[in-house]
Amino acid sequence: MFSVSLPRAVTESIEKYADDRESLLKFSVDYATAQAAELIKNGAPGIHFYTLNRSRATKEILKNLRGRNAEPGTCGTGDMMPSA
Repeated sequence: MFSVSLPRAVTESIEKYADDRESLLKFSVDYATAQAAELIKNGAPGIHFYTLNRSRATKEILKNLRGRNAEPGTCGTGDMMPSA
């Protein structure tokens, strides 16, 4: 129906952690945190997460993003981030 190209680092990590759910989750959270931080740094007005009723990873990403900012509770743009 459609195809998606993923960076090699992503596909290799998915394969590497296929049998280790916690490590796969950590990799995924770290990767998504880096993507979100880059988007915010480059002027994105915000980030929207589709959690599909599974918010653990999203909460971890938000926690990581908050840790990267000098001002707690902001996205680096001055806008308030929702509490996790």
